[in-house]
Amino acid sequence: EAFNNLDANMVESITVLKDGAAAVYGARSAQGVILVKTKRGHVGKPKISYSGQFGYTDEFYRSKMMDSYNFGRTWNAIRAADPTSPYDKKNNLFQADELTAMRGLDYDLLDKYWSSGLTQKHSVSVSGGSETATYFGGISYVTQDGNLVRIDYDRWNYRAGVDVKISKWLKASMQVSGDYADKTKAY
Repeated sequence: EAFNNLDANMVESITVLKDGAAAVYGARSAQGVILVKTKRGHVGKPKISYSGQFGYTDEFYRSKMMDSYNFGRTWNAIRAADPTSPYDKKNNLFQADELTAMRGLDYDLLDKYWSSGLTQKHSVSVSGGSETATYFGGISYVTQDGNLVRIDYDRWNYRAGVDVKISKWLKASMQVSGDYADKTKAY
């Protein structure tokens, strides 16, 4: 789950280790290890970066749905043809009057509830430093509207870090990161 919440703009490199190279990570590394190295500050003037993306999501093609009358007829044909069916054939088949009423019940629920959605991704970061101390900080926001009613996704990520060279042989680092996600699901 945490890997899915990473912002790609804050990742410096991804390395996949397998077999013997992964063994240093313990018994749980038998299938391999994925190492993610996040960005750090570099010596130089402050560098500010922005990345933005906008998108639109919609269906490419929708299959034609069977209408309710033909569904009822198909249901009856399948149930009547199956001799091992546990259903009571008299009570679990659509009767003629029900099939007649079903002729006027042709609607597509996707037609009613489907809508196009928008996606946005924004990321801002700043990095820099001197020979003795470097810094990196970044924040990102992702939002995605769902195509069905009441399905949305919003996420904030942040990452900050400072590396300080205390002496020729001693270096101190502090890293802070996190994310907040809000998913709205239909039930």
